[in-house]
Amino acid sequence: MGIKVSVIIPAYNAEKYVAYAVRSALDQTISDLEVIVVDDCSTDATPALLTERFGDNDRVRIFSQPENGGVSMARNRGIQEAQGEYIMFLDSDDAMRSDMLEKMLAAAREHDADVLHTTGCLLPAVQPVPDDIARMPINDYKPLIPELCDSGDEVYFAPKDTSQRLAQWLTHKYHWSVWNKLFRRSFIEKNEIRFDKLSMAEDMIFCFKAFFLADTYAVLPGQWYVYRIGGDSLSRQKSSVDTIVKLTQNQIKAAEAISRFTKESEFFQQHPIERVRVHKAVCDSIDRFYLVPALGQVTQSAAQESGAVCDLLESEYGEKSAFVEYLYWRFHDLMKEGLNVADLGSNADQFSDQTEAYKKKHKGGEKQS
Repeated sequence: MGIKVSVIIPAYNAEKYVAYAVRSALDQTISDLEVIVVDDCSTDATPALLTERFGDNDRVRIFSQPENGGVSMARNRGIQEAQGEYIMFLDSDDAMRSDMLEKMLAAAREHDADVLHTTGCLLPAVQPVPDDIARMPINDYKPLIPELCDSGDEVYFAPKDTSQRLAQWLTHKYHWSVWNKLFRRSFIEKNEIRFDKLSMAEDMIFCFKAFFLADTYAVLPGQWYVYRIGGDSLSRQKSSVDTIVKLTQNQIKAAEAISRFTKESEFFQQHPIERVRVHKAVCDSIDRFYLVPALGQVTQSAAQESGAVCDLLESEYGEKSAFVEYLYWRFHDLMKEGLNVADLGSNADQFSDQTEAYKKKHKGGEKQS
């Protein structure tokens, strides 16, 4: 029998948790899987630890990137090396409950799904959070459902009609993280879906491509993925003017990436208004979850006084940069509300409660970003 699932784990300076992530994949109730770990030029003991713990395990394949290229390039390397019928992405500091892949694979096969999407994740609800979060008692987890809709218990499907499907995506019916989905590998390869080289929102764009192109997009209600709040992502670091510049640069690249994809689509060529809405949704998400919280830490005046954002916009837009800079600051003057992800830290209750409050506030009116 062939490999059913390839679990792809990008790893960079992940020595503290990566072994637990790999172990949670190996402990799945299905055995016909491979775990692909892609080390992205770690400077800590990650490579040595992986070799020591899993070098002799024939279900674990360890690859090293020739240069540090970020999580997107590491995931793309994993896709390139994968041999499974389906692909699953696991972050190096997270874990999977033992029956996750069995449940997801059975549903994906039953419904012949190009993408099988689960509706949420579990958060450790105890302090301090143990290193091996996959082995916590079930009562020590707190479920979190990102979607705005009630999902019930039965598998349901994204509409076949492209306009209806897009309308549901724009109202955030389908959460855009990459870790709660199984992707049919042949579908990914046929459509040449890859991660763009971004430091954030790369999963949103990858998942949008898959969502838009999938013939059958199935949703399986339930939570099996265990998400560890914290770590070293830009959204949780103390911000600086350099952070603002990096986030802005990433937003520009994200806009270019989604534009490249929609320009090639016959649907978006025929529906230019929908194309604008998709571009706005991507950029708004980066603003709300990254740039606005970061600007709140640095203060907008300090970011303006440094001149660094001005220099970046001038390098990107040349003689048009003065008007672009006006729009940039004008927009952020208006963006005073939203989830302050940077302040949520490692408190699962605070994360969950603020998410629920925000969803309720925006459920009937303003769209969530």
